Amino acid sequence: MDDTLAVELEEVSYTYAGAPAVHGVTLRIKSGDFTAIVGPNGSGKSTLVKVILGLIKPDSGSVRVFGTDIERFRDWHRIGYVPQVSTGIHAMFPITVGEVVAHGRYTGFSPFDFWSRKNGADVDSVLRAVDMMDFKRRRIGELSTGQQQRALIARALIRKPDLLVMDEPIAGVDAQGGEEVYMLLRQLRESGVTILIISHDVGAVMREACTVACINCTLLCHCPPHELTEDDLVRLYGFPVEVLHHGVHHDHHAHGEDAPRHDGFDRLAHR
Repeated sequence: MDDTLAVELEEVSYTYAGAPAVHGVTLRIKSGDFTAIVGPNGSGKSTLVKVILGLIKPDSGSVRVFGTDIERFRDWHRIGYVPQVSTGIHAMFPITVGEVVAHGRYTGFSPFDFWSRKNGADVDSVLRAVDMMDFKRRRIGELSTGQQQRALIARALIRKPDLLVMDEPIAGVDAQGGEEVYMLLRQLRESGVTILIISHDVGAVMREACTVACINCTLLCHCPPHELTEDDLVRLYGFPVEVLHHGVHHDHHAHGEDAPRHDGFDRLAHR
């Protein structure tokens, strides 16, 4: 066991509907890292995250979180999960942002705990952290997709997780909202939170992540973004691609002295 690793997968395989969803994946994510899982649709990214979260049991292989086998892991407060919000939330959904965030503390029914002042203070503190305090009493369905995403991040943060897992954190979010989400993730990583995201946005991944895990049923590569080659992307997506660089690279994480710096977003293009 290695408690310096937030996540450790060893030869993990899982079959869905008679076909391999993931096969023989060995992946290690260090505590404090920002890791992005990328790959085409149907490549096994979501399946791998479900395995990490203990939602499905692999057919073979082992899964450890913070040095503990997933079947014996009980400290679920250490893990926060933020689902994808690409379709938004119905405008008439009758629940406020504050109530959504408070639900993140739920571990079992206890009316005294639920209504305690301490819980309210926790809600306020995480809403301030994601710059959503002004929206506490607004209905969640009235907000933009980016604001909804930040509210769900606050819900995940209320239990002060050591690992934050996010599924397509900027899907359906406009450019400004996406930058706000990534700015928050940078701050969280600086505070020591391990971040694991599923992403289709290779440009943002090249700009933001510490390491990139390329998944297409198997793990094709796991490396810092600046070591990812065009050949790696061809193997991943199955067609010739090139990465076009634009703008200035953020310096919120170290890529090494010789790592290239870019100005703005990178993007993926067909040749």
